[in-house]
Amino acid sequence: MPEIPSKLSRKELVFCNHCKSETNHVCQAEYRRERDFGIHVWEETLNRLWICAGCETAVLEICYIHPGFGAPENYDSQFFPRRNEHEAAEKYFQKLPAKLYKIYRETVRAYNDGLNVLCAAGLRALMEGICADKGVTGRNLKRKINALVGQLPASIVSNLHSLRFIGNTALHELNPPSRETLGLAIEVVGDLMNFMYELDYKTNRLSQHLSPAKDKTK
Repeated sequence: MPEIPSKLSRKELVFCNHCKSETNHVCQAEYRRERDFGIHVWEETLNRLWICAGCETAVLEICYIHPGFGAPENYDSQFFPRRNEHEAAEKYFQKLPAKLYKIYRETVRAYNDGLNVLCAAGLRALMEGICADKGVTGRNLKRKINALVGQLPASIVSNLHSLRFIGNTALHELNPPSRETLGLAIEVVGDLMNFMYELDYKTNRLSQHLSPAKDKTK
């Protein structure tokens, strides 16, 4: 039975969720488990414990191989906690209604889990929810988005229809856009909610922190 190569005490570059970059990690421990079922059927699991040489955060790598993988170097590998260098960051909104925040959170998590159809559907549902919360009406989402003119600049309202297109394509054709497009759409939705729910609240807080003295500037 071929073995997954050992990396005990070796140093390699691994993305660190805490340092937010690739850093040197040292393999401090390994645990190997082999199972032989006979007639050339077997499997091997190797657990590696990596320690970041910078922040000393630990990460577990689980390596797996069976005869279908071919050479021992072709093993499958997963890190726990999952490395998040390609994930969307979940933002926190203090004034966002709970129902909308739940949809937003599930949409981001669907994206990070690679559930692209569900992510696209969540983006459309979030747009529907924002329109409903802001009291805009219309026979369909297209008209509801158009009714946001006055609360948002017309150019932004026009471009918000892209969120509707993303959801329609994913739901009706089961053909979501690329990961890059979905990631950008999540950023757009985050900026939209920040403008519509957070900016007024934050500027009010800023005003309260300023001195009440009369403004003498001219």
